[in-house]
Amino acid sequence: MVPGLEGITPAAAGKRGRRSHEDQSIPNPESWPPAPRMISASPVTAFWFLWGVDAQTTLIAVYFLFVGLAEGSVSSFNMGIWLALLLGLGGVAFGSLALRSAGREAWARALVIALALPTLGIGFFLAVLLVTHPRWN
Repeated sequence: MVPGLEGITPAAAGKRGRRSHEDQSIPNPESWPPAPRMISASPVTAFWFLWGVDAQTTLIAVYFLFVGLAEGSVSSFNMGIWLALLLGLGGVAFGSLALRSAGREAWARALVIALALPTLGIGFFLAVLLVTHPRWN
C-alpha cells in the first residue's frame, strides 16, 4: 500500500490528479474539467440576425417596387411578378415569426436561413466587387 493513498480505489488513483465532481470540496454545478468555451452566438441571437437580413431584403424589394412604379418600369405587364416576389419575401419574414411563436424553432430557423444565406452571399460578392474594382474584359 502506498502511504497517503489509503482508501482510494484503483479507478480513482488512475485519474492522475484529476478530481471528480464528487471529490470537490466546494459544490460546483459544472463538470470537471470545465467544458471548453467557444465563441459562438446563441441560436436566438443568430435567428434575429438572420431575420434582420431577411427583413432588409424585403424592404429593399419594396423600395425597388415603388421606384419602378414612380418611373413607370413596373406596369400591369409585370405586376404579377412583383406581387409574387413580395408575397414570397413577406411570407418568409412573417412565416418565420409565426413558426417561432408556435414553438417550431427549427423550421423557423430553416426558413430564415433559406433566404438569408443567398442574400449574404450576394452581398459579400458585391462588397468584393466594390473593393477590388475588377476588370471584366
